[in-house]
Amino acid sequence: MPFRRLIVSFSVALVIVERATTDEVPPSECGPTIGGPGAGRSCVFPFTWAHKDQDKTFNECTTEGGHEYWCSTKVDEDGYHVSGNWGECAPRCPGVPANGSRIVYSHCPAAKNQRCIFPFSIDGFSYRGCLTDGKNRHGFCMVQHPTFHDKLKKAPCTSQCPKDTWLTHQTVPVHELLHTLISTLEAYTTIERDGLCKAHLAKLFESRDVEKMPAVTQKATTWKEAFKTACLNSKLCEGSDAPACRARLVERRRNVISTEDGAHVDSKADCKIQCGHP
Repeated sequence: MPFRRLIVSFSVALVIVERATTDEVPPSECGPTIGGPGAGRSCVFPFTWAHKDQDKTFNECTTEGGHEYWCSTKVDEDGYHVSGNWGECAPRCPGVPANGSRIVYSHCPAAKNQRCIFPFSIDGFSYRGCLTDGKNRHGFCMVQHPTFHDKLKKAPCTSQCPKDTWLTHQTVPVHELLHTLISTLEAYTTIERDGLCKAHLAKLFESRDVEKMPAVTQKATTWKEAFKTACLNSKLCEGSDAPACRARLVERRRNVISTEDGAHVDSKADCKIQCGHP
């Protein structure tokens, strides 16, 4: 997919965060979370996150499965994180770097002994995984330019790299979204820039073609019910009601239309729908 402009900010040094060095701050002094659906609520430590086929317990904020330092803001009676109840950790919370940086850099091996740098920005949107381009089997990423150290260049990814998905401008019918969720755990459909994904998906569901929907979802009477059923019958779960299978995500993604260099790009926004997410 062609793109017009690469926008990457180097205002923060390209330091890859393997594990944050933090000042010791008791969880009780962490303060309210500053972002995410649980913004304003306090972190709950410890919390156990059931992700895919693994349970992992955290006593501090983590970046696993997310793009920021996050914590659970609600757990069930067994201490498991309740899906959708998370928040971005405030500076000085346990696990957050002592310098207070909210940017989480990561990397993976690129072709020819290079190193992908995430996030990178294209047309005003930051991507945290490799993108398809129709040329490279594992997609492409951005690596540091060998000559100009304040610039990046395109490079082929390897099989060890995470994947991301281009912002889409396509409206996808609800039956296709559900089929895709069952087979790949993630689906995307375009939305108006200021639209609300849950309302948009509910509207798409109202115009559904029941016969084209996955058989397990055909009796659903609401989008919420169909979404839940699709996730429970996805390749991750196949009918299991484990905590990881109850985790679902719907979020709006949109780009920044006025970039740091003063350029303007076309507005794009979509809904990301995912099974098995915090």
